Amino acid sequence: MKTEKKILWPLLYLLSVLQFLVLHGTGVTTPISTVAKTIPSFILVAMVFKITPRPRALFIMVIIGMNMAGDIFLDLDRKSFFLEGLISFLIAHLLYIALFLRSMTISIKNRAPELLAAVA
Repeated sequence: MKTEKKILWPLLYLLSVLQFLVLHGTGVTTPISTVAKTIPSFILVAMVFKITPRPRALFIMVIIGMNMAGDIFLDLDRKSFFLEGLISFLIAHLLYIALFLRSMTISIKNRAPELLAAVA
């Protein structure tokens, strides 16, 4: 039973990514394709919530939410909402960097190559 639960979430995630790729392959952006694009993120949020300690899980969920907002803004109308989508992705990446820095146990001087790789 435990093995089935461990496989369920990754399997749901994989299936949701596949359904998005099929819809995305049509090249047509519709409200259905926008929702389909966010479904994998919702499943990822559920997985994070189940396996990550609460303060960190909430932080990661906010990051994923900012990425979802960026996707939605870009799917609505790239010309009208491009800046909002860009700002959403920027905030998400800055939060990823903050999370990375908070989780470091060794000083930044010793981890400079990894930090530069994360920022690039």
